[in-house]
Amino acid sequence: MSELTIWLAGKPITGVRDKLHRYCGLAWSGGRPEAWAFRFYDLCPDSEPNRLWATNLLVCSVLHPSITRANLRAYAENIAEMERVLNEELPLKTDLANCGGSELETLFNLLDLADEGMDLELLTKVLHKKRPRLIPLYTKHLHSRYGNVVATNGEAAWPELVFEFKKDLEMKQNRQALLKMQEEIAEDFYGDPISELRIADIALFMETRETSHCPV
Repeated sequence: MSELTIWLAGKPITGVRDKLHRYCGLAWSGGRPEAWAFRFYDLCPDSEPNRLWATNLLVCSVLHPSITRANLRAYAENIAEMERVLNEELPLKTDLANCGGSELETLFNLLDLADEGMDLELLTKVLHKKRPRLIPLYTKHLHSRYGNVVATNGEAAWPELVFEFKKDLEMKQNRQALLKMQEEIAEDFYGDPISELRIADIALFMETRETSHCPV
C-alpha cells in the first residue's frame, strides 16, 4: 500500500499512513503496535457534545500532564461560557476546512477565553474533544510549523495559525490524502473516530516528536 503525503506551511509530511497507525496503536511498516495518546484521549467516550464535566478536563491530562490547581479553578469558572460557545456558535458537524466566517471568528475569539489559569493550549485540548472536526489543538508543534508564515508570537498568533491551517486543510491534495486515511482508519475502529483536522495534527506531531518536548 503506497504511503501518503500532506503539505503544511508549504512543507511536506511524508509517510502519513505509518505516522497515523503508530499513534493509533495499529500495525505499521516499521514494527509492532505502539502506545500513544489516541486510545486515552481521542477514543475516550464523550456522548454529550455540548456539555462539559470534570472528566473532560481530566482526559486532557494524557496530552497536558501538568494540570495545576489554577487550571482546575479556571476550568470551573469558565464552564458556562465554554458550553455557551459550543451550543450557540460552533456547529457539531462542521469541518475547519469548509467552515464559514462566523465559525472562524468564534475560533479566533477563543483567545479571549484563555487566561493565566486556563491557557489556550489546555482550552483547545478540552474543546477539541467536543468539536474534533473544527477546533485545532494549539500546540508547540503547530506553532513551530507555521512560525515562518505568521507574523506574531505566542498565543497572539492563534488567529493566524487557525487561518493558515484552514487554508492547508482546504488544499485538494491534502483533502484527498486525509479523506483516504479517514476512510481507512474508520475500518479499524468500527466508525469514524478521527477527523481530517486531527489526522493532520497527528501527522505533524509524529513528524516533530523526536526534536520536540511535546506531550504524547
